[in-house]
Amino acid sequence: RRESILHLRRVVPAITVDEAGEVADALGNLPVAIAAVAAFLRDTAYPVGDYLSSLAREPRQALSLLRQPTDYPTMVAAAWDLPLQVLSDRSPGAVRLLELCSVMAPNISLNLVYHLPMAELLEGYDPALAEPLLIPGLVQEISRLHLLRLDSNLNEIQVHQLIQAVVRVAASCSASIRPRTRSEEHTS
Repeated sequence: RRESILHLRRVVPAITVDEAGEVADALGNLPVAIAAVAAFLRDTAYPVGDYLSSLAREPRQALSLLRQPTDYPTMVAAAWDLPLQVLSDRSPGAVRLLELCSVMAPNISLNLVYHLPMAELLEGYDPALAEPLLIPGLVQEISRLHLLRLDSNLNEIQVHQLIQAVVRVAASCSASIRPRTRSEEHTS
């Protein structure tokens, strides 16, 4: 995080330490994203607060506006489209688990993920998932596609903040066409 803040402050002298910290956190300290956003803010004098708001609302659009010669931001914004599509084709339950993880903190305790209430939330997407013992298979499936990182030493999974943002946007776009589960029907 320190390096991200230093880079942002070097490239965009008008940015405050707090603003640079917010940008770094929002981008998950991903170096290529930090470099691209720093160049965008420097070259356009776009207000940092407005950019952060745009990034929170529409991360793909906010990142795709960063037109650099290397086109990294577009690649960053779209990097997870194919893995998300593959996951969707393989396991609706795994997609739902990733969607749920995308609205949590980036570091999520396995005790929460492997708990019965999580299994109950996933059961509507795959009846076999009513058993918490099957959830580790979903975590492995998502991990194989590099959409999350399993850290057994810390007993948690880690979902990068940019992946979380892309998944949230994809989930909100597909929510109107995704079939609702029995439990979701009862809560609305």
